Formats: sequence, structure tokens, C-alpha cells
Amino acid sequence: MSVLLAPIGNGFQFFDANGRPLNGGFLYTYLAGSTTPAATYTTNTGTIANTNPIVLNARGEASIWIPVNTGYKFVVQDTLGNTIRTVDNVYNTQQTNGYGGTDTGTASAYVLTYAAPFTSYANGVTVSFL
Repeated sequence: MSVLLAPIGNGFQFFDANGRPLNGGFLYTYLAGSTTPAATYTTNTGTIANTNPIVLNARGEASIWIPVNTGYKFVVQDTLGNTIRTVDNVYNTQQTNGYGGTDTGTASAYVLTYAAPFTSYANGVTVSFL
């Protein structure tokens, strides 16, 4: 499975309302726009899943790798379950040397097939082809 570092957090470090590292806080991961739990991974191999929620370490940090072209929602909570931050429609899109799949069809009826297909779409995601 192809995974990339999730583009969230301050170097994947989270803070409480007073600016202190969110020691023992929780990061819940869902499919974008939903409350359906979604797996994240501990390394770039994409073989070992994080717990869900992810328990943040003493420095408020976590290692979060997500599959390409998959939309996520991240909910950060303190140790008491108070929501600190919610970020929806987080994506890492795949682009391999400017080429990520194939196209078929003609004129105004093209079908694009990506090597790592999108699981959902969101405003702001740009898809292009030559």
C-alpha cells in the first residue's frame, strides 16, 4: 500500500488551549465528512495500523501515515474528551513523475483511472491530465 505522511499538525505535534504539548491527548481518524473510523499507519510501509484513537506521546506527537488519494477527518481531543481541533478533507494526492494513471474515451467523455484511486472527493482537490 502506498502511504504518505499526513499533512496536519505542527510537525505532528498538538497543543492544548494553553499552548502546552497535548500529553496523552487523542487523535481520532475518520473518512472525510463522516464519523466512519479510518485507519492510519505508524510508518511509510503502511503495514502497521495506529490505534484509533491515536494516543499522543508526552510531547503531544504522533506518527501518522495515510494512504494516497483517501480523504480523512482528524479530531484532536484532550485527555478529558474535549475537542481541541477538527480538520476535515485532508488528502495526500499521488503524483508520480507527473503521471498517476491512464485515460480512455474521447473529446468530452474522458475517464481517468488513477494508480491509487480516490476514495472520495472534496472541494479544492485538483485533478488534471494531458
